[in-house]
Amino acid sequence: MNVVHKQRLERMTLSSKVHLRACGDHAELEICSKGVSLPMYYQTALILSLFNGARSVDTIKQMVRQIFHIDDAKAEIYVDSIIYRFNPFLVNLNESEIANECLMDSKVFAVKTKGYALPTQYPVPVVMNFNLTFNCNRRCVYCYLNANHSEKIEEGVVSQNRFLEIINEAADLGVCKMVFIGGEPFLRENLIELLELCSERRIHTQVTTKSCINEELMRRLGNLDFFDLYLSYDSDDPKICNKLVGNPNIQDEMEKTLRLALEYGVNVTLAPVLCSINAEGFIGFMEKVVNLGVKSVFVTRYFDSIGRHSRQFHVTDEMWNKVKNECRKIDRGIKFNDESINPIRETW
Repeated sequence: MNVVHKQRLERMTLSSKVHLRACGDHAELEICSKGVSLPMYYQTALILSLFNGARSVDTIKQMVRQIFHIDDAKAEIYVDSIIYRFNPFLVNLNESEIANECLMDSKVFAVKTKGYALPTQYPVPVVMNFNLTFNCNRRCVYCYLNANHSEKIEEGVVSQNRFLEIINEAADLGVCKMVFIGGEPFLRENLIELLELCSERRIHTQVTTKSCINEELMRRLGNLDFFDLYLSYDSDDPKICNKLVGNPNIQDEMEKTLRLALEYGVNVTLAPVLCSINAEGFIGFMEKVVNLGVKSVFVTRYFDSIGRHSRQFHVTDEMWNKVKNECRKIDRGIKFNDESINPIRETW
C-alpha cells in the first residue's frame, strides 16, 4: 500500500464504489471495493464517514481531536493511520469534484445507521462508569450526590480480586474506557492497582477526585498510559475553598496535588464548579492555573440536584457568559459544560 503524501491530503472522500457491511457476530464491519476488503469496528466506520468530500483533512483531524479529547499530535497520527490503512477506498478530490464523489452525509450515517446495514449498537459497552463509593471525606456544598461523609469506603463493596477480574473481562470484550467516580474514588484502597491493570490492558481510565494525592501515588499515576485525572479544584482563595468544601486546608491541598500532577506528567484536567461564591475571582484563578501549565479545564455551572441545592449558589446567565468570554481570552483550552461536544449530535 502506498503511503499518501501530505501534499495530497487537502480533501479526500470515500469512493462511491465502497460498500459497508456487517460481518460475523456484528462486532465488526467490512469495507469492500474492487475486490479488496478490510475488517473494522463500528467506531472506525463512523470516523471514516467524516471523509465525505465536504471536509478538509485538517478539519477532520480537528474533529477527531475534539471527539477523543486528544492533542493535535495524537489526532494527526490517528487520522494519518486511517488514511494509510484505508487508502484503497479513498479518493483525492479537487475543489471542482467536491459534491460529486460524496458517499454519505455524516449526520445521516451517525443517526440512521440502518441505511448502511450497520449494527444499531455496539456489541459491548464502549465506556463503563463505576461509582466506587458513595462516601466522601469532603463536605462540598454543591455535591450532586449528597455523599455520606466518611474517611472510609463502605463495607460489602466489590472485592479487589473481583474488580481485577472485571477489568480483564472488560478488556477481553473490547471495552475502551472506564470512568471511576464517587463519592471520593481514592477512598478505595489500592485504586492504583486497578488503574495500573487498566493501563496494562490498554483501557483508557478517568478518575474525578478532590483527594490530596501524595508524591508516591502521583508518581505511579504519572507512569500510567491512557489515564486522565480530573481534579475538582474551585478557587485559589483559601476562605472560598473552605466555604465550598468545609475544610480549612483544602486550597493548599489541591494546589499541591495540582503541582505534583504537572510535575509527574499526569494528564490532568482541572474541573471546577462555578457558583456565586467563587465567580468574582474566577478569572484570576484561571489565569493562575494556566500559567502553572494546566492544558485542560472543564468548568461546570452550579446546578440544583436531589443531593444538595441552594439558591444562594446559583450563577446568573450574565455572570456565566461573562466568565466564558473572559476565559476565552486567557486560553482556548478552558471548556464549559454547556459547550461540551457530543460527537454525533453536535460536532457533525
